[in-house]
Amino acid sequence: MSAAHKNTIKVEMQRMASKGLRTLLMSYKTNLGNLNSYNGANHQAHSFLANSENYLKLESSSIFLGLVGILDPARPEVRESIRQCAAAGIFVIMITGDNKKTATAIAKEVGILNENDTDIEQRSYTGQQFFENLSKEE
Repeated sequence: MSAAHKNTIKVEMQRMASKGLRTLLMSYKTNLGNLNSYNGANHQAHSFLANSENYLKLESSSIFLGLVGILDPARPEVRESIRQCAAAGIFVIMITGDNKKTATAIAKEVGILNENDTDIEQRSYTGQQFFENLSKEE
């Protein structure tokens, strides 16, 4: 895949994420080596996949199929819970495993952030960012 194609996909992924969509890139691979015969229980693939360093081997040289955005809306009661926390003086932040743009869009949707907030970096974190900040404070 060319650098231009990769960039087009990244731009589209960020566009979808900024709308609060979880994004999944789909691809397939024809040469899976010993995973071609995967049949579930007791297959050698389990030990191969137990080492996360092998994921790159598995995920490389695949053929791009498409990019999908999935809407996973917050529960209806979340917005009111956030409002009640704010009224009680609780400073609410969001910690996510999702794309930061997805998390920020959802944080705006549920009332953690609003369009005028300038402190987004202090209110919306990926898990990695949050724990890095904790270790800096220790």
